[in-house]
Amino acid sequence: MALFLIGIVGNSQNKWIAPKSANSLLNPVKDSPQAVLTGNKLYKSLCVACHGVSGRGDGIAAAGLSPKPANFYDKNFTNQTDGAIFWKLSKGRGVMAGYETMLSEEDRWALVTYLKSLHKATAEKEPKIQKNENRIKNTFLFTQLINSQTVQVLPKNTSEFTIQHRFGPTALDAGFIDQFMGMDLSSNIRFAYAMAINDRMYAEIGRTKFGKVYDLGIKYLYLRQTTDNTMPVSLAVYSNIGVMTDKFPAVVAGSTFEDGRDFKYLFAHRLTYDFQLILARKFSDNFSLQLNTVFIWHNLVSEGANNLVMAFPIGGRVKLNSKTALLFEATPVVNTPYPRIPLSLSYEIASSSAHVFQLIVTSTDRILESAVYTQPVYDYTKAKFVLGFNIKRLF
Repeated sequence: MALFLIGIVGNSQNKWIAPKSANSLLNPVKDSPQAVLTGNKLYKSLCVACHGVSGRGDGIAAAGLSPKPANFYDKNFTNQTDGAIFWKLSKGRGVMAGYETMLSEEDRWALVTYLKSLHKATAEKEPKIQKNENRIKNTFLFTQLINSQTVQVLPKNTSEFTIQHRFGPTALDAGFIDQFMGMDLSSNIRFAYAMAINDRMYAEIGRTKFGKVYDLGIKYLYLRQTTDNTMPVSLAVYSNIGVMTDKFPAVVAGSTFEDGRDFKYLFAHRLTYDFQLILARKFSDNFSLQLNTVFIWHNLVSEGANNLVMAFPIGGRVKLNSKTALLFEATPVVNTPYPRIPLSLSYEIASSSAHVFQLIVTSTDRILESAVYTQPVYDYTKAKFVLGFNIKRLF
C-alpha cells in the first residue's frame, strides 16, 4: 500500500495525471466521520511505514524508496479531486499495486476520505509544523545495521519483528561445497520483537539460540540531525540486559574465583549488560555513517578475560538504488585478548515498504553484541567467514 501511495502525487519529472473522467467520480462517504475512522485504520496497517504517522512522507522505510513517499499536506496532493485519488489508488502504476481487487470500493473511498482529512484538520497549524519539522529523515533504514545498533527508532504506534540467522563457519576450500557454505553446520538464530513507546523511544525483547539467551533492550533518540545543520548529527542511547538460561559449563573441583574464594555459580553470573552511545550523520541521500561507543559487562568471565570490554563499531550504508544498499561494519575492541576485530558486510534489499532482507558475510557466528565483541572471530586473513541473513518487518 505504501509503495502505491508514493505515486499518488507523482513528481515533476514523471507526473501522473488521472483521466478527466476520474474527476467526475463522487465520493459517497465524503466528510463522513465513520469513513475517516475506517481510513485511519487502513492507513495505520498499510501506509505508516513509508508515509509516517502524520502522513508527511517521513516513514521509517522512506529512505530506501524513489520517488520519495507523498506528503499528504502538499498542494500537489490536496488539489486533486477525490475521484482522481480514488482512480489512482484503484488502478496503480508500475511497481505500485492497484487495489481495485484487493480493497473493497467502500474501503478505497474511506482511505481517500482519511487522506484528504489530514490537511483539513491541520490547515491552520501547517506553516508552523512545516517550519519546525526540518529534521533529517531515516539516517538508516532500520533499527539495526548488521550486528550493531543504529540511531533509528520506530515510528509511534508501530512495532518491528526481526530474525537474525548465522550459519556455521566456512572457507574458500573443499568444505565450502561439502558443507554447503556452512549451512550443514550448527547455526545460530535470534528472534526479536520491538515496540515503539513514543516517536523517540522503543523497547525490544529477544531470544538467541547460542547460550539460550533472553535479552531486553531499550533505545532513546536524544538528538535528531536537521536539514539546515543546526543539529549536524543524530545521537541515541541504547541499553540491553541479557540472561543466559543454558546450563553452566562444568568446572574442575576446587576451582576458585580470582580473589581465592571457593567458586560457586550464582544467578548473577548469567547476566550481561550492554550500554551504547550511537552517533550518526546522514551525509547525503546515498550515504550514512555512524560510530558507536559500546560498554559490555559480563558478571562472570573465564580466566584471562576482562569483565568490562569496550568496542567502537564503525558502520555505514551506501545506497545503490531505490531498493538496495551496501552495509559495512568494523569494530575495534579494547580490553580483549583476541587480535582480530569483527568485520561484516551486507547486501540489503528493501523488498517492500516495511520489509528488508540482508544477506551477510561476517567474521562471527554470534549475534548479540555482548557476544560479538567478547568472543574470538574467525580468521578472515585465511578466508574463513560466516554467511547469514537478517530479516526485518515493520508493522
